[in-house]
Amino acid sequence: MKIVDLTKYSSRIPRTIVYRGKEESLFDKDKIINQIIVESVDDILPFITTDIKYSFRGQSSSEWLLKSSIERFFNDRDIVISHSHFENSILAKYRTEFSTFSNILGYDPNTQSTLDALADIQHYGGPTRLLDWTSSLNIALFFATFNNYKNAYAAVFCLRNLVLNASTFDIREMLKGQPMSPGVAESLPPSEDKSKLLHTYSSTRQNDRVKNQQGFFIYPGSVEVSFEDALSYSLDDIPIKYYSLNRLSISETIVRSGLIKILIPKAIMPEIRRYLTNSGLSMRILFPDYYGAIQSLYEIPVNPFQ
Repeated sequence: MKIVDLTKYSSRIPRTIVYRGKEESLFDKDKIINQIIVESVDDILPFITTDIKYSFRGQSSSEWLLKSSIERFFNDRDIVISHSHFENSILAKYRTEFSTFSNILGYDPNTQSTLDALADIQHYGGPTRLLDWTSSLNIALFFATFNNYKNAYAAVFCLRNLVLNASTFDIREMLKGQPMSPGVAESLPPSEDKSKLLHTYSSTRQNDRVKNQQGFFIYPGSVEVSFEDALSYSLDDIPIKYYSLNRLSISETIVRSGLIKILIPKAIMPEIRRYLTNSGLSMRILFPDYYGAIQSLYEIPVNPFQ
């Protein structure tokens, strides 16, 4: 097997795909980040049936950026302080005060890893750098459209999985999935700045809520780096700017994109919700606890003529 000489490339290895029999860079600026307005459930189906792996995040407003709760905490308060210092203070307070709930929680927060502690803080609504994602497009659609009657557009973000843990996927894409040849690793450029890359994490405590939501976290390597800055860096420093595409090119877009933003107009949200209901999704399924039981009250059909 021929050893690939990577020294001619920049410090970031260009990832490639094969499209219509021709090898192309996945990260051409007019292909990497795209936006599509869907007009029916049928426009959603190509994302479900594709073999290309994406991670999904649903947001009820298309105007919201991809921001973690700790980013929003600082933005809302216009605070100038080290994010790392604040995150350490959060963890210290959590470990000190939540240890009193050890009998209820079934574990001692003082024995948790940092990421498990952050996952618990995120689970209960505290400020962290973690952002919730799911491997299921339907679940992302549910979160985007549930009880959503005011926003003109909801959004589902689709992030191609090869972008995550980039230093691993760079090699695999470059070699087209072939086993690594001797000497290839030595020819790779210096490691990227891990603090700027996006990373994934699944909590070691897989409760029913996490399992049913098929959820995990994506987060920047440093709390000082915003989620979108880390995303831009992971996409070869391409600015987060969306290119609007015609819905007729959806299947092509799925193949050629690293990040897709699906816009769901208010007019088709009822159709999307019916599709999800017929698929068996509900608040009681995604939140099999007291919270889900209460939130399911929003799903009671309302007949305006009664």
